[in-house]
Amino acid sequence: MKLRADWKKILKNAWTVRLFLFAAAMSGLEAVIPYLPAFLAINPIWIAILTPLTCMLGIYARLVAQKSISGDDHAD
Repeated sequence: MKLRADWKKILKNAWTVRLFLFAAAMSGLEAVIPYLPAFLAINPIWIAILTPLTCMLGIYARLVAQKSISGDDHAD
């Protein structure tokens, strides 16, 4: 496996990266929800729904060309 030459641009601009970072944050949030004060309580069902949904959107974003990164009609 070889790192792409434009990896910094991809890391900064790719929706895939943004979506998977959000999914990771949601997953981490699941671990701390029980320790949040009552006024910040979040129903865990929303986290359980949003995390896999965000991962699925990340897969979709990986398959769609992102012109802001590739500059053409296809993105790797």
